[in-house]
Amino acid sequence: MVMSKYSLDELKWKEFKVADIFVIKNGYYNKRPPKDNGGKIPFLSATQYNNGVSSYYNKSTILKYDKVGNLSNKDAKERIFKGNCIAITNNGSVGHAFYQEKSFTCSHDVTPVYGRFKLLSREISLFIIPLIVKAGEGFGYAKKWRPKRMRKSRIMLPVDAQNNPNWRFMEGYVKQEQAKYAQRIIDSCEQETVGFGSELPGLDDVEWKEFFIGGKDGLFKISSTRSGIDMNGIVEKHGDVPYITRSSFNNGVHMFIGKEQDEKYKTNKGNVITVGLDTQTVFYQPNDFFTGQNIQVLENKFLNEKIALFLVSLLKVQMRKFGWGSTGATLTRLNRTKILIPVDSNGAPNWWFMENYTKRVQSEMAQKISIYCKKKLKLKDVS
Repeated sequence: MVMSKYSLDELKWKEFKVADIFVIKNGYYNKRPPKDNGGKIPFLSATQYNNGVSSYYNKSTILKYDKVGNLSNKDAKERIFKGNCIAITNNGSVGHAFYQEKSFTCSHDVTPVYGRFKLLSREISLFIIPLIVKAGEGFGYAKKWRPKRMRKSRIMLPVDAQNNPNWRFMEGYVKQEQAKYAQRIIDSCEQETVGFGSELPGLDDVEWKEFFIGGKDGLFKISSTRSGIDMNGIVEKHGDVPYITRSSFNNGVHMFIGKEQDEKYKTNKGNVITVGLDTQTVFYQPNDFFTGQNIQVLENKFLNEKIALFLVSLLKVQMRKFGWGSTGATLTRLNRTKILIPVDSNGAPNWWFMENYTKRVQSEMAQKISIYCKKKLKLKDVS
């Protein structure tokens, strides 16, 4: 077990101007280049998801198109930013911040910041990021956190005996907490590790059969969600009930809101699969939830988490057939779309196999994660 050496309770804190701590850069693109395939350079935009990455580009494409979409290499050197920095959204999802290890390009809605006197490390950045987010809480759509304002903003940091930022503490504290977290993951993974003998067949050893997803003879009862929530009318935005959208990130969860919203908007029961028709997103929802429009709910009395995760992967494949406009998914099309699933000797869905196959996959993954975390723990220096 990792012992605690660094404690936040013993810290002395001091307020600093952001510009005194960081070299603040302006983002670049007003209009991103045309869609690229097979790119390796991340494009950061004003999003709170996926470490700020919204797409990837080839270096040749970045150097070809300027900030307004014209073919020009006039300021090509300004388009790719070095890594080992913190990228902060100054518009849209204002105040979200992400550590960027490698080179990237970004929109002008992103502000890259670099250590002014101390080279940032991953650990120092992870310590500072929540403090940056706190400093940006007063900004939003109407009052953007552009670089000019950011330079004047202030941030609280722990300091040493000379009242300088205590970089050593920040780095050591994050390493310590990461080691604790890794140990918790190891403990959790070892509980998930289940032995499976030869009695569980492989995917190629079971029979498969097509079923309609919905409809009278379908696999699921499909229902449309209730009318969408007026987000401006939400009283409690930090509650316990997930609000599900058609986003492809974070299991579709946009935020958590208070249960009291149920007086106006009825919750949907959990242990179901949600499908965003126009975005072709598919997720398992274990708990009761609120949601907006154009979300379909798939119910089956045999469903549980393991079976649902097995089916979600198959449903996602089928949803790729749909697009936008005339080829988009509708409730009618979803009902009449077929899905291929394992069946038992009677030709009925083989719920036992789906559940236990998922358990085996999760168990194998848990073993790999546990081994990885143990290796990382041995390499960690929390001194």
